[in-house]
Formats: sequence, C-alpha cells, structure tokens
Amino acid sequence: MTSHIKVNYKVNGVQVSRIYAVTDDIWREQFGRHVEGKDLQVWLETRGCQLDSSDGPALVRRGADGSTRRAYYRNGALHREDGPALIVRDADGSTYEAYYLYDQLSREDGPAVVKHNADGSTLEMYYRAGKAHREDGPAIVKHNTDGSTDKVYYRDGKCHREDGPASATLYADGRTSEGFYRDNKPHRADGPAIVQHNADGSTLEMYYRNGVLERMKNTYEALSTGLLLPPVNGGPEAIDAILREAIADQSTPVRSCTREYVLLPLWP
Repeated sequence: MTSHIKVNYKVNGVQVSRIYAVTDDIWREQFGRHVEGKDLQVWLETRGCQLDSSDGPALVRRGADGSTRRAYYRNGALHREDGPALIVRDADGSTYEAYYLYDQLSREDGPAVVKHNADGSTLEMYYRAGKAHREDGPAIVKHNTDGSTDKVYYRDGKCHREDGPASATLYADGRTSEGFYRDNKPHRADGPAIVQHNADGSTLEMYYRNGVLERMKNTYEALSTGLLLPPVNGGPEAIDAILREAIADQSTPVRSCTREYVLLPLWP
C-alpha cells in the first residue's frame, strides 16, 4: 500500500512543500529511524519517493461527495507543461485550476489561476515565474456575485501601471473606485492617486506621491460610506488624522490594489 506524506521546509525564507509517495515498508523503516525535518526530506528523496507525473496525474483524490483533486508533479515539484498542474472540482460544480512550473505559479499564454465558483463569481490571476505579472492587461480579474468587477495590474510581483489606474472596481450601481500605483506604492503626478465616486454623487480623492499622502478632497458621504469611518468632530484636521490612521491600518476596508487574494491550499 502507498501513502503520501507532506514535508514543509524553507528556501531563502520562503516556505515550500513537497509531497512524497511512501510504501508501507518505507514507512516502517522511517519510523524506526525517527527521521524528521530536513533530514526526512533528504531521506525520502534518496529512497526515490518523489512524485512524478510521467503518465498522468501523480496524485488523485476523490471525495465521497463527488469532489476530485488531481495534481501533476515532476521530481517532487508541482509541474506541468501542457496544462494545469493542480485541478480541483468541488461537489457544487466549482472549479479551480492552477498552472505550475517547478513549484512556481507560471503561465505565458493565459491566467495561471482560474477559478469558477458555483455562485457565478470568477477569478483569474496571471503569474510569471511565481510573481503576479501581465504585460497586456490586469493580472487579477475578479467578477463578483453582486455584479461588481475588480481589476488589478501587476508587473514582476508589484502593483504597477504607467498609463492608467493600477486597480479599479466597477460596481453594478455605478460606483467606481480607482487606485494609481507605481512599484507597489500609490502615486500620481497629475491628480489623485485614489479616487472613489459614489452613486449619490459624493467623491473621495486622495493625493499621493511615492506612497506618501499629501492631501485629500472629500465629502462626508465618501468618508462615512466609502471608508466606513464614523462621523468626525473637530474639522478637517481631525478627519485628516483619522484618514491617515485608517490608511496605516491594513485592517480598515480601504479599497486599493493592496488587497490580497488567497489561493486555495493544495488539499483543503
């Protein structure tokens, strides 16, 4: 009988996982040796336990609910050159496909991550050599169930665009939110770097230079509904102080391209 073991370790400070196919005989030998950590990884590889997809997926799991997980490997690393290396199909019809080359999300001719949910929402993410990147459009495109659409531009892993907003959200009710970024920092030389237009006509404009907030223009509605801040007493200085604090606090729901999309784990 063959089982699978997942070993986590770090390469240059980045955590990496490997999954190995282990027979009962190797299991018994491993437990007798009490090998663990990096030594366990080396020992498994010397025993030839690396997964390899020479004739199809190296790892297939089928759930009782009808869900399936398929993964392609080369020499122990998630890898496939002619299609997605990780394919997940859930019982509700949702699908998730990810393209990997030697454990790095990467694809030259389309999105490296494609997710279609049963509720109709979709997510596409473009990667090159493990970094979010796209030359001819947004690297992240997300269509939500409420009719809104999120688009974020990345270059070599950094939120960046030179000829327009690097992040943009269009809502079904006509609201819009845009962020101008350069090398992962909000920046715009000829206007506001963060712009939000609400359906009631109120607006929020925040002026950044190289990631530093210089000034802002707003209406009360933009602050209370756009940034979810409470009513403020004390005039513009008090509003500005709270706004600066909100920007510094990443838990505050300020819409910008710093939002992170969490990828599905290998085996949820």
